[in-house]
Amino acid sequence: MSERQKVLFLAHRIPYPPNKGDKIRSWRMLEALAERYDVSLATFIDDPDDWRYTEKLKSICSETCFAPLQKQTARLRGILSLLKGGALSTAYFYDPVIEQFVKDEARKPLSAVVAFSSAMVQYIDHVEAPAIVDFCDADSAKWVSYAEMGGLAAPIYRLEAERLQRLERSAAFHADVSFAVTPREAALIGSEVRWFGNGVDTDFFHRSMQRSDQSLKSDVIFTGRMDYPPNVEAVYWLADRVWPLVMRNMPEARFAIVGAKPTAEVRALVSKPGVLVTGAVDDIRPWLANAKVAAAPLAIARGVQNKVLEAMAMGLPVIASTGAAEGLGLKDGDIGPVIRRTESADCEAEWASAIVRLLESSERRQELGSRARAVAVDQYSWSDQLAPFLDAVARIARPVPTVNARVS
Repeated sequence: MSERQKVLFLAHRIPYPPNKGDKIRSWRMLEALAERYDVSLATFIDDPDDWRYTEKLKSICSETCFAPLQKQTARLRGILSLLKGGALSTAYFYDPVIEQFVKDEARKPLSAVVAFSSAMVQYIDHVEAPAIVDFCDADSAKWVSYAEMGGLAAPIYRLEAERLQRLERSAAFHADVSFAVTPREAALIGSEVRWFGNGVDTDFFHRSMQRSDQSLKSDVIFTGRMDYPPNVEAVYWLADRVWPLVMRNMPEARFAIVGAKPTAEVRALVSKPGVLVTGAVDDIRPWLANAKVAAAPLAIARGVQNKVLEAMAMGLPVIASTGAAEGLGLKDGDIGPVIRRTESADCEAEWASAIVRLLESSERRQELGSRARAVAVDQYSWSDQLAPFLDAVARIARPVPTVNARVS
C-alpha cells in the first residue's frame, strides 16, 4: 500500500476554533487537506485560551508545532524591522522554533507546502517542495485603509503597506500557485493570483436555533471579534451616530453587539439606550436566530465577511456597507439594503431609515431572509468554494518516493 502524500501547512494563527474570519478559512483548508494528505502544521497561538485546542489539531495532523505569540515582543521586532527596511508583519510573525520545525519537515519527502497569509511566506524559503500561498485578503491594502484614516501612525501604516505589497507580489510570482479570497483581492496582489471564496455550513447555521428566551432577542445584531479595529469602528459608528435616530422612531428597539473580547470603547456603548454588549457567547446561532436584522456597517472591509454569510445562512436580512457586500458580489436589495459608509449626516440618516423600514415590515424581512438563506445554500457550500484550492494541491503535489524492490 502506498503512503499518503505529505503536506506542510503554515498558519499565522491557530486554525481552531473557527470563530473569526481568517480562522474559519484556515480551518476549512486544513480540515480538507487532512482528509486527503498526511499534514504537518506549524502555527502561532496569540490567545492563551486557544492552547486548549491543540489536542484537536494534533488529532488530525501527523506533526504539529505551536509557538506562543508574545505580542509586546512581536511588536518590538516589527518596529525594528521597519527601521531596517523590512516589513513589520513579517518580523511580527517570525519565530526560530517554527523556522526550525519547517527546516526539519523539509528534510522529509514533502509533497507540497501551503502558506496561509503573507506573514508565513518567509518560511517557505526553507522548503524545496512545490508551494501554494493563500493570501486570503490583500494585507497591504488593509494597511492602506488604516493609513487613510489618518492619525499619527498613518505614515507607518503607509510604509508597511508599501513593503507588504512588494512582499505579496514577489511571493505570488515565485509560488507555484497563489490564491486570494475574492477577484478584487487577487487583482490587488498580481495578475497571476487566483481566488477561491469562503463558504458557510448551512446545516450548522440554521434558523431552527431560535429560542424563546427573551434575553436573546434583538432587533438589530452585529457579530464579530470585538477587539478587531474595523469591527470596533463599525459598531461605535452605528451605536453612536445611527442608533439614536432609530430610537426616535422605535424607542423600544434593541441593538445587540455579540462577540468576544470587546474593547473598553465597545463595552462603554451599553450606556446608550437600547444597546447591548454581550462579550463572548458559547454559541452565536441562538443570537442570530432571535434577531430581526443583521448589520455590517464596516468602513474597512477586506475580502469576504463571514458575519454576512452566517447571517444569510440563518435566514436574516442584512444591511451592509458597500465594502462588506462587495466581497460576496451582493447588490442593493439582494438580501437587504447595501448602503455606502461615510461620516456624513445624510449617510447616518440613510442607515437609520433602512433599519426602521425593515423593522416595521415583517413581510419584507421574511422575503429578504428567505432569499439570503437560498443564496447561502446554493452558492456558498465549503465543498464548492474549496475545490480550486484542492485541485491545485493535487496538481502540484510531488509523488511520495517509493523504495525500489531489491534485486536478487
